[in-house]
Order: sequence, then C-alpha cells, then structure tokens
Amino acid sequence: MLCSIVSFSRPSASGKSEGLPKLIEQTRYETLIDLFKSLDVELLKSANEDKIIKYLAGKNAEIVKYLVTKYPQFGPLEISDMKDPAVTWFGLNYAMFEANGFKPLSIKVNEMQAREIPTWLTCTLSVLGSAVGITEAISGLGTFSFGSVWAVVKTVVKKYALGWLGTAVALVEIAHECF
Repeated sequence: MLCSIVSFSRPSASGKSEGLPKLIEQTRYETLIDLFKSLDVELLKSANEDKIIKYLAGKNAEIVKYLVTKYPQFGPLEISDMKDPAVTWFGLNYAMFEANGFKPLSIKVNEMQAREIPTWLTCTLSVLGSAVGITEAISGLGTFSFGSVWAVVKTVVKKYALGWLGTAVALVEIAHECF
C-alpha cells in the first residue's frame, strides 16, 4: 500500500484527479541540502537504532514531500516504506544533483576539473556516492526521473546492506564535514 504523501493526485468522487493533496502542497525547505543540514546530529550519533529509525523515517517523509512538491516533472514517486534507509540515500543523491543544477556528477582526476567542483560536493561524493558508484550510475542514466533514480539507489543500498546505523554515520559525517 502506498503512502498518500507520495501520491501526485487523488481521484474525486467523479473519478477525476484533483491535483496534489493538501498534505504536500508546501515544504519548509528551500533545498534538500537545507533539510539535511537541519538533522539532529546528536540523535544520529546516539547509536539508538530504534530512535534513529523513527527520526529518519520522519525525515524520509519530508524528503518525499519536498521532491514531489518541487519536482513533479520527474514523474510519480511510489515509495511505500518510509522506514527504508534507501529513501534517505535517494534524498541525499537528489540533494547533490539539485545543488549541481541536475547536471551529471563526476569527480575526475584531472586537476583543472577538480578545482571546479565545490568542496562540499567533493566531500559528499566521497562519503556517499563514489564508494558504491551511486552517483556514477545515476549520471549515466541520462534522466533524473524518480523511478530511474529510485531503482539505482534501491539496488545499491540493498547490495551493500547500508542499514540505518550506517546511514546515520554517513549523515553525521556529511553534516559535520561537508556542509
């Protein structure tokens, strides 16, 4: 069963779509990076998996709300489990692509090109994408549709078993080191 928060439209009694539900019409963040900057780092450092799961599931709902509200052109976003750490990684990837104007992300050895990459992006890529190839795979898609990006992120997170505690450690490192 899909959460109503990820629906783009809801049918009326006549069966026609009424547009975005009231729940997702507004978001309080200017960018996804703002959402990640607002994380409770102390809670994430606590290693209390139950609290981390509950907290990040709420943040995942905010990530989905933000994306569906701000980027409806990327298609429907059908995520049924806000307690899936892949949703957090999905949001982190979109945050990087959003900050880069939805251009492909890549860190090349070429010194000249490396100077053009903002420090925060280099740092985030080193924590998040480069180790498991998420950003390279997404950049290679040629599209930033929710469905295609979700498929890549879900596969990589499942393959590398990036659970909640690993996600929390990455978020703390990104919040303290990168932003």
